[in-house]
Amino acid sequence: MQKNLLKGIILSASLALAACSEPTVNASNDEDLKASIEAIQSSLEPAKREQFNEAIFTIVGSGMDLKAVMTGEVTAEDLARNMMARLDGKTADQVITEAQIIVQEREAKQKAQALQEIADLEEKRAAAEASEAELEKFQVISSRLYKRERGYTETPIIELSVVNGTGKPISRVFFEGVVASPGRSVPWIEDTFNYSIPGGLEPGESADWSLAPNRFSGWGTDVPGDAILTLKTYKIEGPGYSVPENSFSERDQERLDILKEKYPQ
Repeated sequence: MQKNLLKGIILSASLALAACSEPTVNASNDEDLKASIEAIQSSLEPAKREQFNEAIFTIVGSGMDLKAVMTGEVTAEDLARNMMARLDGKTADQVITEAQIIVQEREAKQKAQALQEIADLEEKRAAAEASEAELEKFQVISSRLYKRERGYTETPIIELSVVNGTGKPISRVFFEGVVASPGRSVPWIEDTFNYSIPGGLEPGESADWSLAPNRFSGWGTDVPGDAILTLKTYKIEGPGYSVPENSFSERDQERLDILKEKYPQ
């Protein structure tokens, strides 16, 4: 039994000596750093050597804060010292472990940022959907564009009938208009206009308007007789409130889809 115990002590001591004899990074200066890294590389199997090299790049890259150098928060010498301190005295396994910790911390931070961005985008989408639903309640029953002669000129006229189906009084309404002919893919006119409603429009009220936009704007374009005006409400305003247009874009949706695929909840 004593012989087995002695063998165990000898084996443990041998392993400890072997561990102590592993080459380590010497970051005392640039020359020693380069020489010690090369010594470690030459002692490793190809696969482990590649892993060690990648770990070195990870550690060095994690300390490269060029923005801080440009703003004067730190100097390039400070960055170099910090990087060398993270490598100094470490074996190949310890360097690899250090790099793994850096990667894990980076990934955890990226995930937290991505989850916050997902939450922000979903909140933005919900707000946009609520706005869209409210805007649809302001209905354009009919609309047409024509020109009326006034003296020696022709003035564009937009006639429309509307109903305030929202639950709030409206003082100003904003429209997107498209004038197109049946069978044509390209519209004659794509423009916007807004109207400040005298006395406002209370919930449930309807109105017929005849508006004269600037004849030098897009609305003054000559269009054929078969052209049809289609209007969409993109913003409404009232006392103390405003319902804006849908601000959630296709790019926002694409970004949300990418993040949710990478970070499923």
